[in-house]
Amino acid sequence: ADNIAWLIKQDYHYLVVSRERHVKDPREQESSVTVKETQDSRVVVCREVDTETGETRLYCHSALKSKKEQGIRNRFHVRLEEALTKLHEGLSKKGTIKKYDKILERIGRLREKHSRVAADYVIDVVADDTKSKATHIEWKRKAESDQKDKHCGVYCLRTNIPDWSEEQLWTTYTMLTEIEATFKSL
Repeated sequence: ADNIAWLIKQDYHYLVVSRERHVKDPREQESSVTVKETQDSRVVVCREVDTETGETRLYCHSALKSKKEQGIRNRFHVRLEEALTKLHEGLSKKGTIKKYDKILERIGRLREKHSRVAADYVIDVVADDTKSKATHIEWKRKAESDQKDKHCGVYCLRTNIPDWSEEQLWTTYTMLTEIEATFKSL
């Protein structure tokens, strides 16, 4: 935000990725435009102009980015569920931790380690009558998790360039990422 304020003060143009949490899915907008379509990839964008600031937001959805992000999320889900399964199976084995408090600590550490997807789960630890030993661990994936999966591949570009088309904005942004990758490899 400080950098953008400085750019505006210096009367420079900018084109940046927005870090806002709630972005609109251009696939759900009537005014969406396809800026790239190949056999493997499709990019759909939707423009929105802020009347107060004059800033343009370009909401984008990339099929390839969606596939990549979905794969990453799935991998995190699998890892968390494997860890929970291992912890649960340990409750019936000799020589493993069974204390209720310790099991809750372990689950807390698992939530911390897998923070990207931990909020997608309801995890319950069932204890014996004295609440000293855990007897069972149950988990269930929340329905809201599917909504997060639907927004994979959606991102937002912000700019103060008023007269560029959706395709010009998106192409310039992708060109910038290619240039950054080139510098990184050098």
